[in-house]
Order: sequence, then structure tokens, then C-alpha cells
Amino acid sequence: MLERRAQLRRRESDRVEDDLYKTLSTPHCHHCLQNWDENELLLDSQKQLIYITPQATGIIKQHPKLFTLSPAFRLLNPQHAAKLESFGTDKTQDTEPLCLLLENEQEQQRILLSCHQLPKPSTSIPHAARYLLKLHYFCHFQSLKWLLFVRQYALTRAEIRLCKSLVEGLTLTEYSTQWHITTGTARSQLHGVLGKTGTRRQADLLRLIYLFTQG
Repeated sequence: MLERRAQLRRRESDRVEDDLYKTLSTPHCHHCLQNWDENELLLDSQKQLIYITPQATGIIKQHPKLFTLSPAFRLLNPQHAAKLESFGTDKTQDTEPLCLLLENEQEQQRILLSCHQLPKPSTSIPHAARYLLKLHYFCHFQSLKWLLFVRQYALTRAEIRLCKSLVEGLTLTEYSTQWHITTGTARSQLHGVLGKTGTRRQADLLRLIYLFTQG
């Protein structure tokens, strides 16, 4: 029953988990990016492209209905575009990473986009890097890495189900509704996972899962 239900289509793809990733260190030069990740972009304050890895270019070309690079990096979904446009502006004052799960009806693969705001340079530099964007195919949460995480912390089936739902962006209320349990039961499961993993907050738990499944 659990495996059958796990195959059902998840909620719509614009769920946001602002604390999914820990803010990364500031890159000092472009070649530093090669040591971090293969699917990255650097943008200036106007969201104009400064640097992009070949791998990220390939993802964007494969999904032209999600992204555009000209005249600036933009998401074609209006809701996602608005969230990216407001990220890091004076209106929000939000320095935590922005995370969006992107997809459209014609494409089977979902893409996880995380946007990290970089510190302002100490001097006035034209087109200085202000945002680091990372692209990942959501299916890359590999089963073997999940198995390592599960065994490391001796998680139950219900706790595994909860963790995967949180990674996909569901809130506890949405998770409770989808799996037909009470919110109290969901909170109890979350409390159990936090205790086993030694984390204090849901955001810390998500970062730990990321380290195991994407590291």
C-alpha cells in the first residue's frame, strides 16, 4: 500500500522550502564554481547572466518552457517568476535560499532550482555576481543514498514517508491530508525523526537529508 501510494502524483510543483539549503560561501572567481557543482549560474543584481556551466546550459536548453536566458534569467511560470524576481530585493530582505520545484505538464522530469544571494562586494564593480543558482533533476534523490540515510538513523516506514514528503515540499498539513493521518500524528513523526537525527528544526533536517542524498 505504501509503495502504491508513493507513486501517486505529488502536489503542484510551486511548493517553496526557503530553508532547504544552507547558504553557500561566496565564490572568489569563476573557476571556483567547478569545485562546487556542475549545474550552476551566476547572475548580477538585474538577474543578467554572468557565468553558466555547460551542464546548466544543457538543462535549460532541454526545458525551454521553463527558462529563458535573454535578456536576463527568467522563469516562464508567472508565480515562479514573481518569487524569483522578489528574492533578495529590499521588499523581502530575505537572505535565506529560495527553492522552487519546477515542472510542466508535458515533461516528466522535475527540476529543483535553488537561488542563493551572495554578499555585496566591498567595492563598486560593474555586473558583480549577486546570485548563485543551482539546478538539479529531482529524480537524483537516488534510492541507494536514501537507504544509507534510513539505515544510519533507523527510520521507520512512516518516518521515511514523512521525510520524502518534506523534501518534495509538502507541509505537515498537506502530508497529513495526503496520507490520511491526523496533524498530531504527523507532528509526532516529525518529532521522532528530529530526535533520531539530532536536528532541532525541519530546515536542519532537510539540510541533513540533502547531504546524504545529494552530497
